[in-house]
Amino acid sequence: MILIFVLAIVPGWITEQDPWQRVWAAKDEKSARNGMLLGSLLVALVFGGCALIALGLNLIYPEIAKAGFPMGMAKAEPALLTFIMDSNFSNFALALCAVALATAAMSCTDTFAASGASCISRDIFQRYLVKGATMDQIKRVNRISVLLIVFLATLGSFFIHSIIDAIHIATFIASASYFFVLMGGLYWRRATGTGAVASLWAGFIIQVGFVVFDLVKTPPMAPPFLESIYPIFMGHGVIIAMLISGTVFAVVSLSTKPCRKEQLSPFFKDETDDFIFDKTDDSGIIGVLSPKVN
Repeated sequence: MILIFVLAIVPGWITEQDPWQRVWAAKDEKSARNGMLLGSLLVALVFGGCALIALGLNLIYPEIAKAGFPMGMAKAEPALLTFIMDSNFSNFALALCAVALATAAMSCTDTFAASGASCISRDIFQRYLVKGATMDQIKRVNRISVLLIVFLATLGSFFIHSIIDAIHIATFIASASYFFVLMGGLYWRRATGTGAVASLWAGFIIQVGFVVFDLVKTPPMAPPFLESIYPIFMGHGVIIAMLISGTVFAVVSLSTKPCRKEQLSPFFKDETDDFIFDKTDDSGIIGVLSPKVN
């Protein structure tokens, strides 16, 4: 069960947009590599601390584990707050706990709001709606998008009963939608844009359908319906959705025209043999691959 859960959720973590945005924004390869390594270390420390806290709370409140899943999960989320309030901490210690929890919440909020806004402003607004958008226009759209994302998240918080479940559902959708697209785009030279789009839509639609079906069929405080059928359906059937998404990506990519060499060159060095690197082109863009002239 643990292995299935890891296979279900780790691909979504690997391909989340926010850490990759930091990689793309790095000034050079060394900075990107060091930043990713340092970030991985810090995340490991945080998760390790969370594991120790969970083990300690399990000893203090053994009735949570005895309740099983999912009833125990519902009691586990507020257990830390219950421990803090029942421990007669000083006002200063309570203030530190409040600041720590607020800091964690704000860190996630600004990270996901900023990364989501950059997708809207860059990948939708600039790429498709206004291709000649100025930097001021992109910044304006970015700021409006941040406000919109925070507003929608705040609105959704009134209807979400478990933040853990919400995070899991979002990560499962990410795993099914673009894990194979991102990994294939980086390491498989035969991948195509058509295959990527088909895989994105297939994974997204199937996984959202699985989530909706599972939530509708699951009675209150009961184990997920799909998981009760067979363990492979754990995580709202995300592994099945990933397999379908990956298959669609491979089949459509192989049946469509391969990418041009200049598109592959940033990822595969041997594809640059027929090109030279120009400092600028006529449009003033820095770093352009131009065909070699014999």
